[in-house]
Amino acid sequence: MVPVPKDPVSQVVCVEDYFQLLFQEERFSFFEVVEVATDQRILSRGQPGFCDALVELIGERASSVAMDDAGGLTVVFGSGSALRARSGAGAGPEAWKFDGSDGQIIISPN
Repeated sequence: MVPVPKDPVSQVVCVEDYFQLLFQEERFSFFEVVEVATDQRILSRGQPGFCDALVELIGERASSVAMDDAGGLTVVFGSGSALRARSGAGAGPEAWKFDGSDGQIIISPN
């Protein structure tokens, strides 16, 4: 079970081939196929506006976090926006990773 972060999104860090959502001391790192769904649109990683949609999550609190049987992850925010990561969709060794404030680490392998 993946915990719901206690704090709102405080930072979005985009690196060349992955990105992170930071919730103060907790962090999700996403390495594979990801999409952000808002009330207006669904944007996949690489599409124009995707990074803007991530930045719009700053200040949002996660209301639920769910991992499916295939290792995919859905993070739903208080605004109704959702971030979905699929597992097994890429060539890398990991689809996503959670680093908890208590030292807990959860990794979804591809």
